[in-house]
Amino acid sequence: MDQLNLDELKMLTQERKWPCVSIYIPTSRRGTEVIQASIRLKNQLRDIDRQLKEKDVNPLLINEILTPAQDVVDDEFFWNHQEDSLAIFLAKGESHMYRLAINIDEQSNISNRFFIKPLIPALSQINAFYIMFLDRKNLKLFRANPFGYEEVDLKNVVTNMDDALQLDESEQREFRGAEGGAHRASLYVGPGYGTDDAKKEKDIRRFFQRADKGIFNTVKGENLPMVLSGVEYLLPIFKSASSYPNIAEEGVAGGTWELGMNEIHKHALEIMQPYFEKKGKDALSKYYQYSVGSQASNEVWEILQAAFTNRVDSLFFNTNEHVWGTVDPESFEVTMAGRPEEGEDLVELAVVQTLLHGGNVYPLPFEKMPDGKPLAAVFRY
Repeated sequence: MDQLNLDELKMLTQERKWPCVSIYIPTSRRGTEVIQASIRLKNQLRDIDRQLKEKDVNPLLINEILTPAQDVVDDEFFWNHQEDSLAIFLAKGESHMYRLAINIDEQSNISNRFFIKPLIPALSQINAFYIMFLDRKNLKLFRANPFGYEEVDLKNVVTNMDDALQLDESEQREFRGAEGGAHRASLYVGPGYGTDDAKKEKDIRRFFQRADKGIFNTVKGENLPMVLSGVEYLLPIFKSASSYPNIAEEGVAGGTWELGMNEIHKHALEIMQPYFEKKGKDALSKYYQYSVGSQASNEVWEILQAAFTNRVDSLFFNTNEHVWGTVDPESFEVTMAGRPEEGEDLVELAVVQTLLHGGNVYPLPFEKMPDGKPLAAVFRY
């Protein structure tokens, strides 16, 4: 199973061969729907096999392309370790599968390129955030988006409370010099530790303050929102001890032994949803503010040229509309086309180029698109 990121997106968009098969199916983390997902894939593959034969594709090539997906149809372990959707991309010599933590409608596509538009909304930087899991024995930080999460390496952070407080004590002895030699007993030796709630909270706060410095250095430059998770009483202590400026008001109470990281991620997404929506509204207001000048546009050709030259700050696109055409790779001149066979989807191309150049993308339904156009953008300059 591949990890979806911008490098993977770039690889998928560069693939150009016939046939490229794209499959999206809803999946489930548990229950009878787990079985339904494998049935959906089996039916999709049967239908794709039929379509490819109707298009006179060599049966041996069809078998080669579809085999990686056929191999997982009856794989019980595979289906018991899914999230909310599954994306599969198949071509000669290529097989890529992604577990997705968002709902995507069942669909498939056969073309000379992979159909990646359903993936795009969750790859935008605006949908990235941190999950900080609080545990006195093992702090963990995850970088997340709607598709999933991956652990951030905290190699320069003391993530265990015992280690952190003993290190604090050691540093204090060193500072005090010779007088510290009389205090060599371990911080945790002796009866009664942990029975004094005030001392316990003070120690936890010291631990979090020490860890916070390393965490802040690890994520500096990325002021992404952070959702706290862990045993409930730890959340306000960390929040008051931390210097991180963008911690969400609401957290996910419960340990990984109770919820599991998949459930924590799902609850964190629910907390982040209003934040995502506000970012979109603010960006749209900025578009209308700049649309009276030259720093915004809803012209497809102008937006594409800006996307290829790293000038798009925010891009709004209609999730259900296609605009067919081609872009010259050197001059970036846009030529419109009337049919898919005569070009590629310029909406998708603009979105991909914006993402690859660090811009933000906002999928919108038709009724919310500025001026009813398929694309609209705010430029960096």
